[in-house]
Amino acid sequence: MQKISQMVGVSLFAVAYTSSANAQVSAEPPAQPQAANRDVGIADIVVTAQRREQASQDVPIAVAAFSADQLEKAGLRTATDLERVVPGVTLDSNGARSPIFLRGIGNNNYGSQSSVLTFVDGVYQPFDNTGGTEFSNVESIELAKGPQGTLFGRNATGGVLQIRTKNPLNWQGLDVQLGYANYDTLSGKIYAAAKLSEVIAADVAGFYYNQDNGWGTNLFDGSDYYTMKRYGARSKLVAELDDSFTVTLVGDYSNRRGQLGVGLSRAANSEFIFDSGADFGMGRKLFLPTIYDVNTDDPRSGWKTEEGGGALTLEKRIGEVKLLSISSYRRAKEFFLVDIDGGPVPAFTLDRTDRRRVFTQEFQASGAGDRFSWAAGLYYYYAKSKIVGPVFGGPVTQFAFFTPPGVDFVVSSTDMANSYAAYAQGTFEVFTETNVTLGARYTIEKREITGRTTGSPVLSPESAGTQEETFKKPNFRVAIDHKFTPDILAYASWSRGFNAGFFSQQAFFFNDVLNPVIEPEEVDAYEVGIKSDLLDRHLRVNLAAFLYDYTNLQQQVYINNAVTTINAAAARVKGAEIDIVAQPVRDLTFSFSGTYLDTEYKSYPAAAFYEVQPDGRLTAEARDAAGKQLVLAPEFSWQASATYTLRTGIGTFDTTGNLNYRSKLFADPHNDFVIPDRVLIGLNERWTSNDGKTSITLWVDNLTDEQWNSSTALLTPNGNIGRPAPPRTYGVTFGRTF
Repeated sequence: MQKISQMVGVSLFAVAYTSSANAQVSAEPPAQPQAANRDVGIADIVVTAQRREQASQDVPIAVAAFSADQLEKAGLRTATDLERVVPGVTLDSNGARSPIFLRGIGNNNYGSQSSVLTFVDGVYQPFDNTGGTEFSNVESIELAKGPQGTLFGRNATGGVLQIRTKNPLNWQGLDVQLGYANYDTLSGKIYAAAKLSEVIAADVAGFYYNQDNGWGTNLFDGSDYYTMKRYGARSKLVAELDDSFTVTLVGDYSNRRGQLGVGLSRAANSEFIFDSGADFGMGRKLFLPTIYDVNTDDPRSGWKTEEGGGALTLEKRIGEVKLLSISSYRRAKEFFLVDIDGGPVPAFTLDRTDRRRVFTQEFQASGAGDRFSWAAGLYYYYAKSKIVGPVFGGPVTQFAFFTPPGVDFVVSSTDMANSYAAYAQGTFEVFTETNVTLGARYTIEKREITGRTTGSPVLSPESAGTQEETFKKPNFRVAIDHKFTPDILAYASWSRGFNAGFFSQQAFFFNDVLNPVIEPEEVDAYEVGIKSDLLDRHLRVNLAAFLYDYTNLQQQVYINNAVTTINAAAARVKGAEIDIVAQPVRDLTFSFSGTYLDTEYKSYPAAAFYEVQPDGRLTAEARDAAGKQLVLAPEFSWQASATYTLRTGIGTFDTTGNLNYRSKLFADPHNDFVIPDRVLIGLNERWTSNDGKTSITLWVDNLTDEQWNSSTALLTPNGNIGRPAPPRTYGVTFGRTF
């Protein structure tokens, strides 16, 4: 399988310098309100990658787009599932946070925003909980690749994930789903919408998920480990006060808890971790039977998070001009605890509590004429985090941090960000079917952190301080696109993205010498691509090639049981993507998507070099990693799927099979610790009654029960800690619409 996968990847590169625009798992004649109105052939998905509604094939940006029906047919239930159907996507679970890595670019840094941002109905979601986003009342999702700063309020260096939810003015009724799966997993979703008057409608969407049995076992007491529970609700009120003025008010709440990302499990290609608390602190190898097992004495090991907020969107049309105001406020509380010694002896723990709140305000004006479309806006972002942690506890603390017996060593900080930005983008039709796009943005962002430590008579007295820094950066986008025919679009673009700098929240001393500022990262992204619908829209082929030049790439590392972030001086990513969808007949659809990445640190003089010692402990020192591949950037990744629809007298049967391959990754910048390649097979069978109101879905993910890691963390001295991905899961879902 590995050789076949590499051959496919090489042929992708030879076909050449590709692009993904619509990594569609399936497509069918339009049955969704967001599908373009075509009588035959492959349906378009309407996207808003340029902040206006366009068919995805008409957008000169690489976009992976899915309708609600495609999500259901493919069995995509949360944002985590995107990794199975969009090549080049990797999710790095770290407690409640699951930021997206896209085309080899991403970060999991505390204190910084993700490189790939998430928006729900145009509202920025700031807390990096993408992996837990449930697809409960979704109308469509789209993943735009590359820097997106000249049209979105918040800067995005890697891409933007947009989730569009249903409008209660367009559909009223009740939709209920109940599911049961192995690991004693009970799930449910509900969506209800009703008109309150001719111009006002409201809805409520809720979800519940409870995986009661764990994937693995805590060897300390035999209890289940890697369980998960999450629930939440979201409500939307929409008022179309007249033909030109719409008010949308949204509120949501969610609660999630689990252990994924904080348990100290071995990596898939390792047999042990290092138990630093064993043998009176001397430590020894701790062998674990599977990648899902741990051996922890602390029952608090795990994480929990609460998040909620509200948003008010005002939309007014004056002639051809649309005025938009988006105001949002969000709060989150997150707690996690790691039994950091790695073993059953109560020696060393680490926990952290975050209380965060974010306010955003965006004003935008946009318009379109026969030959010119434009958008311009102002954006304000305010964030404040009160952090207690890391908190180091246990007997080892008095030796590591010189604390009195029984006293924890505590790092406390308050981190604030104030950001102002102005942006504008315009598209001109300079010749018939030839457009030039110019965009610009200017950002001013001030970061301030105040922190101190307590508990150590040696370290704490000199720890307190306040640090400030202001970052000012322009960004831009230049693009040209040409339609050779109504169904063939070619484009080329150059854009610059920017992710502001920040201060480490994990520091022991809050001054500019011992806690230097993390410099802003900047990327120049070059891309060419072609989007084509062929054979009377029964074949879609999209290709792209891209080159990213990064400076000051922000990278998170784990040294001496602490998390810190450093700048890699420079990095380069070259890649190619292909996306093929074929619909030879109305009820049969094939798709294939592939990504090839060639990544390299051009300069990284102080990269962490990890080494396993004979006794099993992991050590680290600084060494130059220039010339090495980027972490979490697979060279090859691809997915292939097929969907067949069988229409019978008792209802419609939709059968979907998906095959997903990801080549090996590197967990460290020196490429010594490998995350092995993996192949996943998924099957989904959905029956829908002839009236479209009742459905039953049988599904299985990871059919071959492959044990694999979505990512790993190099944690000194514990070793290569695996973040396990789900084993084989299967279940049934019942749906009913009233």
